[in-house]
Amino acid sequence: MVFKKFIIGVALAMLSIVAAQATVVYSNVTPPYSVTTPITVWPTNAIGEAFTLTEGATLNSWSFYSYGGTTGNLKFALAKFDDNGYFGSEIIGANLFSSNIVSTGGIQTLAVNAINTYLAPGTYFAYLTTYGVSSPALLTGLLSAFSDGTIGDGIFNNLLGGNPADKPLFGLNQYTDLAFTAIFNQTSNVPEPASIALLGLGFAGLMLARRRRPQV
Repeated sequence: MVFKKFIIGVALAMLSIVAAQATVVYSNVTPPYSVTTPITVWPTNAIGEAFTLTEGATLNSWSFYSYGGTTGNLKFALAKFDDNGYFGSEIIGANLFSSNIVSTGGIQTLAVNAINTYLAPGTYFAYLTTYGVSSPALLTGLLSAFSDGTIGDGIFNNLLGGNPADKPLFGLNQYTDLAFTAIFNQTSNVPEPASIALLGLGFAGLMLARRRRPQV
């Protein structure tokens, strides 16, 4: 009977486990920096950073860093990515998220907030492009870094021009990554304090019952 009650207590405690969210920041923004092939209107109208997640997480914000260029509009986009596709490295499917950014043409943090997009474990491509953008920036240069920020897989761009979602992408340098900062929310299951206490009481009660059991 005591053991049965203990099992019921454990079950109730497990039902009280809650999902806790933790903010996780991945960044490689540490000098020294280098520079990349600039984004232009044509032909190289897209450049970005491939990255891999080993756990699912919600992307809240992403920032690239410009070292100069011209004023105008850019589009930030996020898509699934295959580094070993049939035609080489390529974007897979439609963009998971996109948003316009205004480039001031100088040294600038190109930040996109309120992305709020859940990403399952896998490889993705965060990139900037002038393709299909009204009043685009004619030239935008981005900083690159010698660290991968623990999730980066390198820089890729579309040297052939056109829609970056329909073209093979080319890795620029396997030893560098675009300088970026990515902020995620990662969810983990954490027992509530009451659940932990209930489990402790259950164990204590079981041990006490065993000690009081009459000897035969």
